[in-house]
Amino acid sequence: MRIKLSNPKIYSIPTDSFDVINDPLKMWIKFTSYLTKEEKELINNLNNMKVEDLTDDYISKYSKIRNQLHIYAILPKYKDEKCTDEEYDIVKNFFKNNSLKDFILSRFTKEERLNAYSEIDKLNSKELLKEFINSKRKSFNSLSEYEILVLCLANEYYEEIKNEEFSEYLIREKFKRDSNLVKSLVRDYGLHR
Repeated sequence: MRIKLSNPKIYSIPTDSFDVINDPLKMWIKFTSYLTKEEKELINNLNNMKVEDLTDDYISKYSKIRNQLHIYAILPKYKDEKCTDEEYDIVKNFFKNNSLKDFILSRFTKEERLNAYSEIDKLNSKELLKEFINSKRKSFNSLSEYEILVLCLANEYYEEIKNEEFSEYLIREKFKRDSNLVKSLVRDYGLHR
């Protein structure tokens, strides 16, 4: 008699600081479907090209786009936990080789990223940042990919500010405790000579 052990699939979804809506799969789906202007042009030009005009670089770029769109097509099945074994492996391998933050950033040019940071710089207080983030989260489904990039970067910056404030608070509290300890020791034992 053979005992067959089942190997259940674990449909985990990696996330990081760019998951601004607490639904990482929604973020992955949104950005795997997003093609840059250059990628759209590359696909459109493919129909007009002769085989001998295709370079290795062109084929490599096209292959990357095709793989990304293939992942996009599989993700809804992954969400419903209805992937074939092969599709499951493709998605898991994609997740293993990509972070959400790096993938989203890769979808934009350096200029677009710099423009996004410039927009965030205009929000020059923690309160304005929080207000901006909350309003954008409420309208997430209607945001463009670029607006989501700005939201992700703003949220990451806001979290950094909060972490810095908390670290400063901990340092102040430690200093107070240390000062009180020294005062207590001096009071109880006097100054050491």
